[in-house]
Amino acid sequence: MLNRWKRGLWVGVSVCVLALGLALGSTSASGAKAPTPVGGGLYVGDKPLLGVGKEAWDVSGILKLTDGSLLTWGYADPLTKEQQFVKRSTDAGANWQDVAMPGSAKGKGYFRFWREGDRLYAWGESGLWLSRDQGSQWKSVWKGGRKTTSLDVQGRKIAVVTDGVLQVSADEGQHFTKLEAPKETSRAAFDADGTIYAQVMNKVYDLHAGKWNRVNGSFFTKTGGHVITFDPQGVYMWVNDHTVTYEYPTAKRSAERLILLGDRLYLLSEDKLYARSLNPDEPWSTVELPNQGSLIGLEQAPGGDLYYAFGAKLPV
Repeated sequence: MLNRWKRGLWVGVSVCVLALGLALGSTSASGAKAPTPVGGGLYVGDKPLLGVGKEAWDVSGILKLTDGSLLTWGYADPLTKEQQFVKRSTDAGANWQDVAMPGSAKGKGYFRFWREGDRLYAWGESGLWLSRDQGSQWKSVWKGGRKTTSLDVQGRKIAVVTDGVLQVSADEGQHFTKLEAPKETSRAAFDADGTIYAQVMNKVYDLHAGKWNRVNGSFFTKTGGHVITFDPQGVYMWVNDHTVTYEYPTAKRSAERLILLGDRLYLLSEDKLYARSLNPDEPWSTVELPNQGSLIGLEQAPGGDLYYAFGAKLPV
């Protein structure tokens, strides 16, 4: 149950295979033919933009920057996870340029980018990096290298869980203070109002007046600047000073991914995408997906369409 609910809420899927000559249909040392990834790539509406078809790229995310440009990243070779790319488009995805990655492990290890106001962050093997110019130049904010299971930023505040210890910085990583948290805390994140949430096994807590309190939900994800908790009974979000419960759109009552774009909440369940407003009285609607890959990320296109980031799947 735990693995099913965690599935897909953090970017990055490890696949151990031997692959040579993918385009020609490779074979392993034992003579078995290596699987061919299918379904990856980046779309806007039903129009393919990057890594679609035989290429089947693992696209890990799509992000709109403050100047209106787009940033996307992932792996051009889903089998080996070695040909990592970061690209930027200034014309809504018609053309793409490579973006230089920060740190010493250039082209390797980075698996998450996100925007916080006018700041662009990259988190990877060599730590946390900050760019104030849409990714042209990067500044080291926090050094990695330890067993870090969670990292989140809100404004100048950083929350990081390393070796089970929660540390918080209020000055963009110049100084960190240990924050006493429930035992076995594995993840932590700031909600939109600054409240910090902690994940402990299949329980979620928030911190108020120096005390950790159990909240609705067994797990949480952070999306659109908000912490959303969920369990088989529902999806929970703090809206207008109270918790709103959203029932699931199907009897399956599961969420592979939750994504908040503005005032629209998207839920992926059994490879089907549903959307709704934050008004609890309004129903879910079905969104047609243009691809049979693993949906990783969404972004809003200028004309109202959606950008879809798909990870490639391997045949079972």
